[in-house]
Amino acid sequence: CLFSVRGQLLHAPSSMCSILMCFVAANAQAAAVAAGGGAAAARMEKRRPMCCTITLIVLGVLLLALGLVLLIAFPISIFPALVKSQIPLIEKEDGSYTKLTGFWQNLPQLATYDFYFFNVTNEDEIIYEGAKPHLVEVGPYSYIETEFKEGIQWLDDNTRVYYRSNKTWVFHPENSCTGCTEADIVTLPNAAYATIMATKVQNYMASDKAKVLDLLLQIIGEGPMRSVNVGGMLFDAYDDPLLDVINSNLTKLLINIGGDGTLGGVPIPDVPYMGYFPHYNHTNDEDYVLRTGQDDPMMAFQIEKWAGQDKLSWWSGEAAEIKGAGDGTFYKPFIEDTDVLKNFQSFSCRAFDMEVSGHEKWTGIDATVFTFPDDTYDSNKEHNIGYRYENVEYIDYFPDWPTCKKDHVYQPWAIEGCEDVDCRFDYNFCSDCCDGSHYDRTIFMPPGIVPLRCFPGQNKRLPFAGFLSPPHFSASPHQVHDTMVGLHPDPDGKHQAGRWWINSVTGGTVHAIFNMQLAIPIYNDADFMMTTHMRNAFLPSFWTHIDANLKPYAHDFIQLSAQTVPIVAMALGWSFLVIALLFFIISFCCYRKAGRNKGGDEEVHQYSYNVTIEDEKAKVAAPVGQAADLERRRNSPAQLYPELYGKDSAEGSTASWKSKTLQKEGSTEAWS
Repeated sequence: CLFSVRGQLLHAPSSMCSILMCFVAANAQAAAVAAGGGAAAARMEKRRPMCCTITLIVLGVLLLALGLVLLIAFPISIFPALVKSQIPLIEKEDGSYTKLTGFWQNLPQLATYDFYFFNVTNEDEIIYEGAKPHLVEVGPYSYIETEFKEGIQWLDDNTRVYYRSNKTWVFHPENSCTGCTEADIVTLPNAAYATIMATKVQNYMASDKAKVLDLLLQIIGEGPMRSVNVGGMLFDAYDDPLLDVINSNLTKLLINIGGDGTLGGVPIPDVPYMGYFPHYNHTNDEDYVLRTGQDDPMMAFQIEKWAGQDKLSWWSGEAAEIKGAGDGTFYKPFIEDTDVLKNFQSFSCRAFDMEVSGHEKWTGIDATVFTFPDDTYDSNKEHNIGYRYENVEYIDYFPDWPTCKKDHVYQPWAIEGCEDVDCRFDYNFCSDCCDGSHYDRTIFMPPGIVPLRCFPGQNKRLPFAGFLSPPHFSASPHQVHDTMVGLHPDPDGKHQAGRWWINSVTGGTVHAIFNMQLAIPIYNDADFMMTTHMRNAFLPSFWTHIDANLKPYAHDFIQLSAQTVPIVAMALGWSFLVIALLFFIISFCCYRKAGRNKGGDEEVHQYSYNVTIEDEKAKVAAPVGQAADLERRRNSPAQLYPELYGKDSAEGSTASWKSKTLQKEGSTEAWS
């Protein structure tokens, strides 16, 4: 902004301050006019409104452009580019990590694991009388879980990263049930006994060999149920007589003598400790290979391999796929409502699909809510058939399911077209071409139940039949609940399978809940004496409620990055537009004022050409602004030729000053 004050050139930066400078300079010009007078001062006075007008227009255009950038370009292209630039996992040259990479390496979450056990209260009646199991839920026994990544290696030009996830659980009595400790005793299905029964059916063992194993179980005191303390059942492991026999030096010697890795043709299960998570504290599950996002931020955090494989060997078809899944903590940025996220949970030995179910705020952060589909645990659907249990023991645990019409008769030989009916799927179970849940040499499980194939978090087959489901079999039909006493399913509340709150901008999980139940089947087998009077049943052992929340510093970072910055940008954008509009209005007013001043000047020049003696006398008293004009009037045509422009009275009272002067000089002939 340039101003001239008394011949001096002033310069102010093109900013908000230039407006103030403009008015200061203009006031200085006004002062000069008042003090010095003259034609130059008058011209400076007339330029003052135009200076302000130009300055305000320039600033208004700049603010308008900046406002449009913040309101249009920033949310569409600039902000997404900024977010994507921060997403990739990056190790700096000095070995440190970027902000988000640091969060990934040392997970900034508070995770609580609440364990609830189903204590069996009628063990003897179940074994000897075939009674329904009576269960009493006890808990929660609460643990705080923390984890961090270790063994990090950057691969393939830093586009992939190898790591292991180290996890620790610490008992938290304050969050546990009143008076509950890890020393509490609970009666649960005996995993060791179930392992031996599973060994028989999985190896198609002859009856005489199975009875030898049964004799061994009786000698060492194993039964279908076992009472163990909570700490031993979870993370501390507990002593078991069968495990002592399996891991004894005598057994190892006999296996070596056989030379085939079996004991008399019976494979020995590899179970070093007994428990559900024995000695898992301060250890990691299998290793991971992850996409870093350096080559494509939209592919960041996707699992490439787990335990050296991109497919799970114990599943088939789509169920085996884990490539492209996340681990539940971070996902790609800018998630859309149509996206289906894959969530791999190593403790469940499988991946879960998650779909958008709504939008909510979680502790002030906008989040997209993802939930598991209703058929997540239904292996009777075509897309879930890879999770189906083989049921080699051929036990109908739920004979009342499915519920078909009363006149349903299985007679495929008598119905034409049965060869085109696929009896593997639930929509055909009640067809007369199909035999309900029975198919070939297997029996299907009801919805809400899928097998657990591996030791939690390990690439090792589970040696007994374990099953996963939502708590209290909440996704299963009533025929499952009716097989035992003490279940209270709440599928839409406490017992829902899973729910993730994910910030769609950054892809970070701000809150998550995951519920999972483990059940062990007990069934009647004539080769095992203690089961000969038992009814077939699925006994739930425990369920866990996992609740994960961000730590405050991570929460604040995501809130700032994903919400505060866009809001501030939008607020500034609208503010700049409003200020620009005000500048345009003020500049218009200044322009109008300049126009009025110009009009006033023109009026000064539209003078009367009858300048009288009284006008001359008034010269001294005339405003300074009109002094120059009066001088010019003396030499105007009106003064030189008054007869053409003015009146000349005989009395001379109204004769012009110039006319009288010419008469005195005797030059009247000059008018011709």
